[in-house]
Amino acid sequence: MSRFQGKVITVTDAASGIGYAIAQHLANLGARLSITDISTEGLATTAAELESIIGKENLSSQALNIADRPAVESWITSTITYFGRLDDSVNAADVNVKGMLNLVRVQLRYLTGAVERKEIETASVVVFGSAASVTGAPSLSVYTTILVGPIDTPTLRNVVSKERMKILSSAIPLGRIGTAKEVVGLVTYLLDENSGFTTGAVHNVDRGIPTA
Repeated sequence: MSRFQGKVITVTDAASGIGYAIAQHLANLGARLSITDISTEGLATTAAELESIIGKENLSSQALNIADRPAVESWITSTITYFGRLDDSVNAADVNVKGMLNLVRVQLRYLTGAVERKEIETASVVVFGSAASVTGAPSLSVYTTILVGPIDTPTLRNVVSKERMKILSSAIPLGRIGTAKEVVGLVTYLLDENSGFTTGAVHNVDRGIPTA
């Protein structure tokens, strides 16, 4: 049985790109998911796909803008009300700092309390591009960040021309940009209790761009 079987995990930016790939992978591992995205249509499509994997009862979805603090509060609260708990969170949305702070503040408020009350043994919040990864904190909170290189997502394709994409690919030792699925393995590890001693680390998923 997967260590993620039955765990309740929130995933942002689940309609496309990295968030979508992570949600799909966690569903295949048996996790119960609460997903969100700013795109109502895209989120509905993802939700339908996930329901076919884990069942409607194991999925909650709510479209929102994570820059809206009350909306984030409502989403996390409804997640806990629906499932009765929250184990981990993956914040994959590529937005401004305010949105990420909204997510982390609300999630940690519940998760640290749940650990202290021994409702759950450990909890992970995976954040993309957070400077908090190099700073410790009371209550043994664990901070780790993932720095991704060029990943083939709708966002990248919308802002980078095909010509520029070719130039970008040629600068990478592997000769191509990455895929969302290639980020999933690291995220899965960071969510696992076996990563409990991994903190203050910055993980690069970029196929060696800094050393190219």
